[in-house]
Amino acid sequence: MTTRRKIRSKLPDGTNFPGESAERSMPAFVDLRIARRYVESPETIDISHATCISERALRILADCRRPLPLDGLGSLSEATARALSRHRAPISLSGLKELPEKTVRILSRHHGKILLHGLTELSAETAHALSTHHGALAFRGLSRLSGDAARAISGNQGALLFNGIKRLNRVIK
Repeated sequence: MTTRRKIRSKLPDGTNFPGESAERSMPAFVDLRIARRYVESPETIDISHATCISERALRILADCRRPLPLDGLGSLSEATARALSRHRAPISLSGLKELPEKTVRILSRHHGKILLHGLTELSAETAHALSTHHGALAFRGLSRLSGDAARAISGNQGALLFNGIKRLNRVIK
């Protein structure tokens, strides 16, 4: 199913930005045709609400050099994580509420920014698995971080962004 919505951003004279249509497609399922369209012309399609991606489409998306807004995904299989780990641009996975440790280990092979704003908890085990990641990690949904998790994730080779942290337990070395 594909829906359309109006884009409200316009130039001061009321016209659309060059190459931008007045409507963007928002598919719930990304197949090969949608993936190719996103790679060729991302301003015409919004894949951030897609809840499912075909395996063939995933291969196309993983090889493109554009950021991947995959916030509609509620879970991530090991095969999907493996494909995304090859991607060379930022990935937004803000729809994920949890990540199994094995999946995190695979996804950590990605070199670049990963947005995980949907996570509300970060265990020490998950943090340890993410510590091997080479790139920025962003967590907007976390309100607290245990000392063990903070210590574990500190090995990450990139920026760590914790915008929602209200409580950070004391870290003892």
